[in-house]
Parts: sequence; C-alpha cells; structure tokens
Amino acid sequence: MDKQKLNDILLGTKFDKAKMDALTFDELIEIYETALYSMIRNKGQERRAKFFQSRAQVFYMLILERMMIVDQIFVLFSNVSKLPYVVCDEKTFDDQIYIFMEEDQATAKKESNKFQSVVKLERNQLKNFYLSLYPLGINALVVNAGEKVIRIQLKEICKEPDYSKIPEEKRPVTNPELQLTSIYYVQQLREQIQNGEKKDLTEMLEEIHANLKSGKFFLIYRNAENEDGTPSKEKIEFPSVKLKNGEIFHPIFTDLNEVLKFPNVKTFHPMILDLKSIFKLLAPEVKGVILNPQSVQIMVTREVVNKEK
Repeated sequence: MDKQKLNDILLGTKFDKAKMDALTFDELIEIYETALYSMIRNKGQERRAKFFQSRAQVFYMLILERMMIVDQIFVLFSNVSKLPYVVCDEKTFDDQIYIFMEEDQATAKKESNKFQSVVKLERNQLKNFYLSLYPLGINALVVNAGEKVIRIQLKEICKEPDYSKIPEEKRPVTNPELQLTSIYYVQQLREQIQNGEKKDLTEMLEEIHANLKSGKFFLIYRNAENEDGTPSKEKIEFPSVKLKNGEIFHPIFTDLNEVLKFPNVKTFHPMILDLKSIFKLLAPEVKGVILNPQSVQIMVTREVVNKEK
C-alpha cells in the first residue's frame, strides 16, 4: 500500500466506512499490523500508545467483519478425510486450517501436498462453514491475503453455540476431540504410506479408542420390510458398509453434520447410544462399526471394544 494512503487512514480523524470497505483484505491486515507496531514503538508515551491501540482494535474488528461478508474464500481440504486440512501449530498449539482470499495462492499451496484440494466457498456459505468447524475441534484460521497472513481465533468470528442452559439429554451430540484426533490420524496415516515414511501413530490411535469409549454417537436405522413390502412394526435394520474382503460394518456418526452426509439419510431414523450399547445391537456376522464413513472412516471391531473393557 502507498505509504501516504496508509498514514491518511491510520492517522485520520474521521472514520470513512466507504473508504474502509474499498480496502483489499491484505491492505486491512497491513494497516492493522502498522497500528500494532506503532503502539509498541510508542509504549513509553501512554497517550500515543493508547491511540494506536484503539486504531488496531478498529482495524482488527474490520478484518473479522470482512471474514463474514467477503464474496468468497478458498479453503484447503484433505483428500483423505474430505474435511478441512488441519495442522497443529508448533508454537501456539492451535488446531488450525488454511484460508486464502485468492484462488491462485490456494492452488499453489495445494501443489506442495498431493493430499490436499481447494474448496471454494461463497458468502452465503461462510457462517455455516465457520460453525461447522466447532464439532471438528478446530479453533483457529490462518488467513492468507496477498503477501499478508494473519491467524484468527474461530471464536472471534462466530461464537460457539452455548447449550449449557439446555438439559444434557437434549443437547446436540458432538465429539470434537474424537473428530480432531481422527482427522490428524487419517491425514498422517495416508501421507506416511504414500511417502514411504514410518511414524508411530499408536498413541494417537489409543486416544481415538479412549474417546470412542467415552462418547455417544448417532446410529441410524429404518423399519425392515415385511414380505408384502409394508414397513415392519417389530423389526429394524441398520445400513451397512461392505468392504472388498466381504467384512460388514455399520456406520456410526460423531455429530449431525456427519449423519447428513450419509446417502439417502432421509429414509433413516437416528438413535443416540454409547459404543458399548451399539455393539450389543450388532448381528454376529457384523465385524464392527465404521465411524463417519463419509469422512475419516475409522473402523472399530469387536476386538477393539473388548480390549477396552
């Protein structure tokens, strides 16, 4: 950005909304960073430091606002989980995803990892997308705009729904810790297989099993058909996923978002059970359950459940 233009906006006495709206996303970040730097540089002069602090807050709020109303964003997705590609930051330990304001930048980033793809989201999809990150255990967004990058906490863009005043039995079922660990597990498992690497993922798998043992899940069913084709009032059936080796698994789901991805889901009814109760319903020929078959596809067999007892 032109230095004179930056100073005019940073030091201007009047807030011109139209002028702010005309700024590109990377210009907004640049002005915000300049305000922060000026605040730190003037920390010995309280009045000036407070002035730049207030300016930084204004520009940051504009960045957050822009995240909700921008025409489109480009998000890195995992080809393995079919969910946003998640990385744990080594310094902050944020579980973060990558968002780009320009498609060519997203594509360039994707080219460095063949397990990634780019998903374009329009303005009317943004709020639901951000909210969908909470059940995944994601807490931060790394936003790339031109040459500028900024990390934003998810809760600053949209608040996590508060169900604390709702009776526990009526609260939505989610398993964010399980989802997040499962995403990391399948990302690393596929990448190390393809790259010929060997990483010990035992601890991660044990964490998945522990979360499975303590969680509650959606199991979907429908009424079985009588011989005359009418719905049975006494028998139900569960959908099955059959592997190439002939083994049969019933799908279970961490949350409603995952349920809705299942084919012909409108023909099924949901029930919510813990893993032990689910396995009591399985027919002898069923090998186990598959967690979120449209995304992470974690298979859990009877042997695993028995081992966890």
